[in-house]
Amino acid sequence: MAENGIKVGVIGVGYLGKIHAEKYAASPKAQLVAVADIDGARAKEIGASVGVEAVADYRALLRRVQCVSIAVPTRFHYQVARDFIEAGVDVLVEKPLTADIAEARELVERATKQRVIL
Repeated sequence: MAENGIKVGVIGVGYLGKIHAEKYAASPKAQLVAVADIDGARAKEIGASVGVEAVADYRALLRRVQCVSIAVPTRFHYQVARDFIEAGVDVLVEKPLTADIAEARELVERATKQRVIL
């Protein structure tokens, strides 16, 4: 794990989130801080496999990371992404961006206003 890389977190560590966590953990340009999953046992399993903290509540990472990958079920993309965007955190969201176009447009507007990468 990089000591001085971009501080990142992964929210949702199912199939795709696990891959995100593994890639960040292996990158010399990233410092994987923690993984989060509502299934605490899954979070602990993946956190242990990549050597980082695991949390069940993604909000625990809001002030600790510069960037997050969001790989939760689509119906939760909007809320999770909005929380991180409002905290000034860059966000990578697995597709689709949101469950509907209005939510997607709002996230784009919020990201532009906050000057974060979406």
